[in-house]
Amino acid sequence: PGVALKSAYALPQTAVDFTTPEPVFIENAPGAVTVVVLPDKRHPTPQPTEEELRLICAHLNARRLVTTELYVIGPRYTRIDLLQVEIEARQDADLKGVQDACHTALVAYFHPLSGGEEGKGWPFGGSVYHGNVFNLLLRQPGVLRVVDLKMALENLAQDDTSDVLPLDPGSLIELPPSVIALNVRYGRG
Repeated sequence: PGVALKSAYALPQTAVDFTTPEPVFIENAPGAVTVVVLPDKRHPTPQPTEEELRLICAHLNARRLVTTELYVIGPRYTRIDLLQVEIEARQDADLKGVQDACHTALVAYFHPLSGGEEGKGWPFGGSVYHGNVFNLLLRQPGVLRVVDLKMALENLAQDDTSDVLPLDPGSLIELPPSVIALNVRYGRG
C-alpha cells in the first residue's frame, strides 16, 4: 500500500550484505529471502526511494514467517557498454528514418518497465539474445537486413561468437542511448 510497483522478484535463500559500497547477494542463506522491487517510475533505471523500501518491507514483514530473514532492495542494473549495428536499408527507404526507428526500438526494447519481448518490462535476470535483437531490428520499417550486431555488457568479457549475454538473478538491463552505434546504408536488393 502506498507504493506504485511495476514488478517484484523474490530470491529465495539469498541474503544481502550492506557493508560493502554496493550491496552484495549472499546465496545459500537458509531462511533468507531477498525481494527485488521495481517501482513504476518513468526513468531509464527506476529505483525505489528509502521510504518506499520501508513501506514495502513493513507490509511484507507483517506477513512473513517468524523464522524468515527478509531483505527488500531495488534492482541492480547491468549496463550494455557496446551496441553496434550495421543495417542495410531498402532502396526506397529514408536512411535517417530507418536509423531513428531502429534507435527508438532499441531504447524501448531494453527499458526495464516497457521493454522485453512482450513489451511488459525486461524480466529480472533475463538474458539478452542476439537473435531477438536481430528480429527486433528486422521488423523496423525500411530495414532490408541486419549485416552485423555487436553487444557487450559492462565488466563482462564476451566471446565474439556468444549470442547470449547473461544477467545475474534479480538484475535488469540498462541501455544508455549514447552507446548505440547504428550504421545504416542502402542494401543491394
